[in-house]
Amino acid sequence: PIDMHTHSTCSDGELSPKELIQMAKSKHIKIFSITDHDNIDSYSHVQQIKSQGKFPNNMIFIPGVELFTISRVDQSMQHFLVYFPFLAIANFPVKLEFHKKYFMIDEPICTEYQRSQFEQFRLYLKEMEQKRTNRIVQYFKNLNEFFKWGLTIEDFAKFAHIDLENMVAQSSLGRPHIAKYLQQNKIVKNIQEAFNTVLRDDQPPFIQLKVDELETVCERVERFGAKCFLAHPNLEEKNMDVINERIYSAMRHGATGVEKYHSQTDSSQFKYFKGVVSIGSDYHNEQRGYKFGNPDDNLQMKEWEKRLLVKSLFGVIAQKKANKFTKKEENQTQNLNLFIQNYQSVAPTPVKIESKESFSLEKLYSLLKKFK
Repeated sequence: PIDMHTHSTCSDGELSPKELIQMAKSKHIKIFSITDHDNIDSYSHVQQIKSQGKFPNNMIFIPGVELFTISRVDQSMQHFLVYFPFLAIANFPVKLEFHKKYFMIDEPICTEYQRSQFEQFRLYLKEMEQKRTNRIVQYFKNLNEFFKWGLTIEDFAKFAHIDLENMVAQSSLGRPHIAKYLQQNKIVKNIQEAFNTVLRDDQPPFIQLKVDELETVCERVERFGAKCFLAHPNLEEKNMDVINERIYSAMRHGATGVEKYHSQTDSSQFKYFKGVVSIGSDYHNEQRGYKFGNPDDNLQMKEWEKRLLVKSLFGVIAQKKANKFTKKEENQTQNLNLFIQNYQSVAPTPVKIESKESFSLEKLYSLLKKFK
């Protein structure tokens, strides 16, 4: 199984990076990524797990991030997944086996240029986090004033771990943090109710997060080896003509492919897309209903799609597996060996059998005729 889209406590997920790694191990995930919103702090957490010798065998962790961007096509919001396979963490080498082929993944080489560009991109993400913090604080004030809840920004800041004096937060903030706080204060029954009512985009208190164009971000990260995928492009937008235009525009500016398989979207809408596709659960917590590991789509994802994904991420070529007998073939071989032994012992004229491979069914039939 592959799951390249999850969220941790570094943004709006409920499990820590360590807990997610443990869950990925229990689900036998082979390629795994934590893609927090505008935040890649999970990478440092997983590095620590690896340094302690506690990283699972037969799993590759790829640092990633989910960005909010604007598509140049129609100026609409488009989530964007960025991965850094040159920083992959695993107990290398790792053998990734498929039905008929396998990949041997060695530890990737990270150049000084890639490392420096990655660190610069991290600074960019910190700026985005700052924008998120400012937005969420003002957004909460707007909501509290508009709906007259009588709550305080100080209490919300304590809940969301925000330092109001310096306007910094411990994690990348989003609307789920407000939703959880409203649930705790019994303003709403659950998180979904919050999003269906007071946190809707068309409500007066709403504040749009100011973000960069998808194409601009794509060009920037693609230059130093990052891989980019449009996240669940058909989750909110239903017009396939618009979706295809967004995909085409992104691909022209260096995008790797599309997140075809997502817990809440219809993968059949991309049945004619022959490029690289990824798969992710978008797991935040159990309550949201997104199954960790996305087991259903992992069964649907075609083998050639998985192989193409691995090839695009690591630049390796699949190798053919050694031929193995099926159970039926093993039984046939055993019966054939038994017949050879019995026939040779009673045949009036011994038959020379050069090898098992040359002992075909045709030869078996001819021997049976002689035996009769």
